[in-house]
Amino acid sequence: MRIEGDIVIAKPIEEVFDFVADERNEPKYNRQMTSAEMMTPDPIGVGTKFRAMMTGRGVAVELTTEFTGSSAHIGSPSRPTCPPWTSPAGSSSNRSGRAPG
Repeated sequence: MRIEGDIVIAKPIEEVFDFVADERNEPKYNRQMTSAEMMTPDPIGVGTKFRAMMTGRGVAVELTTEFTGSSAHIGSPSRPTCPPWTSPAGSSSNRSGRAPG
């Protein structure tokens, strides 16, 4: 399954990236995510882990995700554009708005 979409946000790209990279903000724009907490200390980067609760079709699922690295950058080599994430089971999503597969 592939899900794609576009949205124009009138903010600097770095500000938008920082907001989206912090999964604690996702319940603000994703109705299916009911909670999210960061499990590791600041700052957000490689090794950061989040725990979140997602609901859909009457089922609640707990997710644990971790930043694992990046090959693309915004502005400087220290700012990744699409941070790869992994789940404990080893499946991954690049958080680009596309479902894996």
